[in-house]
Order: sequence, then C-alpha cells, then structure tokens
Amino acid sequence: MVFFQVGKNSVSLNNLAHGIKSFAEVGKDKSADELIEIKNKVVKYLRQIIENIEIYINNREYLDSTNIP
Repeated sequence: MVFFQVGKNSVSLNNLAHGIKSFAEVGKDKSADELIEIKNKVVKYLRQIIENIEIYINNREYLDSTNIP
C-alpha cells in the first residue's frame, strides 16, 4: 500500500486511486493549510516524475544499449 506522509498523518493514495475513498472523505479532517501542504508535495513529486521521463527520453534510454555504436 502506498502512503503519502504529512507529519504524523497519512493519506492512503491507494484508497484514492482505487476509489475506496473519495478526496472529500480523505480531506474532510484536514485544515486548509494541511491541504495546501499536501498539494505542494504532490506537485513537487509529479514534477520530478516528469523531469525523470524527459531525461529518459532525451537520453534515448529506451533503446537497447547493446545495439548502439
């Protein structure tokens, strides 16, 4: 199970991803500041994923290195 840690509180991304819980259910006990903090961390994480994909594509790492001269 995947968890997104925010201090001592944990939000189960797996439950959100699989529709077990709604965003409203998960966020109802969070303050506006906590939700903003979670949002900022998620955006930072997603930007890193995009950067990693761009590097992968730009470096053509998807190619079989045994056939590259």
